[in-house]
Amino acid sequence: MTSKALKSQLLAAVAMVLVAAIALGGSTFAWFANNSAVTATGMQVTAISAETFLLISSTNTTAAAIQTENKTTTALTVSAEEAKVYPAAHNTIANTTDAAVGSWYTGFSADPSAVTLDNATKVTLSSYDNYVIHKQVWITVAKNSSPVKDLKVKATIAAAGSKTITQAKVLVTSASAAAEMSSASPSPTTVLSSGNITDTTVLPLDIYIFIDGNDSAVFTNNFNNLDTATINLEFTATPVAA
Repeated sequence: MTSKALKSQLLAAVAMVLVAAIALGGSTFAWFANNSAVTATGMQVTAISAETFLLISSTNTTAAAIQTENKTTTALTVSAEEAKVYPAAHNTIANTTDAAVGSWYTGFSADPSAVTLDNATKVTLSSYDNYVIHKQVWITVAKNSSPVKDLKVKATIAAAGSKTITQAKVLVTSASAAAEMSSASPSPTTVLSSGNITDTTVLPLDIYIFIDGNDSAVFTNNFNNLDTATINLEFTATPVAA
C-alpha cells in the first residue's frame, strides 16, 4: 500500500468502453454467422440470421428498453475528475452484495520503498469517491433470440505509454459471481450468469475500476513508473441449444 506521498500524487485516468459480443458454437449457427443474405434462381431471398446476440446498455434497465436501444457497444463516461483515484483494495468479494463500499479500504506504508500496508493506518472507505470508479451495465438478448448462458467477461487493459499498468484492476460483479481482471490476468473463467438470459430477462452487472494498493508496483518511490490505463471489456455467452 502507498505512503502519504503517493496518496497525494497518484492520478489514474481510466477510460472505459464495453463491447458486447456472442461466442457462437456449433455448425447450427455457423452459416448464419457468416451470411446476411442468400439468393435463389429467379428471385431474391433475404435471410434473417438465426444468430443469437447480446445487447448491452449503460442507461436502460429493462429488456424492452435495451432492445429498443439495440446496442452491442456502450461507452461508460468517466470524467477527468472521476478518473483520478487513490490506491485502494478490497476484502473477499463473491458477488455484488459483497462489493458494497464497506468492503473496500485504503491506508499507507511506513516506508516509501515498500508496498506493505501499515495496518495502523488502514481505513474502511465510506464512499467510492476518489478511490473506486463504480459503473453499471445491463445485458439482455435481442427480441426473439434464443437464450444464452454462461456469460463471461474478458478485459483488455492498455497503457497510455510504456510504463507499468499492473496496478490498474477491474472487478465485474453480478448477483451470483465476481470476476477480477488485470493486465496479467485478463480472462477469468468466472461465469457471471447464474441462469439463462432470455429476451425478457436482464442481467445487471456492476463494474469497479481501481488502483490496487496491494500491487507490487504501488509504492511511493515507484510513482513515476506507473502509467494510466484504458480498459475494454468484452462479454461472451453460449447459446442455449433448442
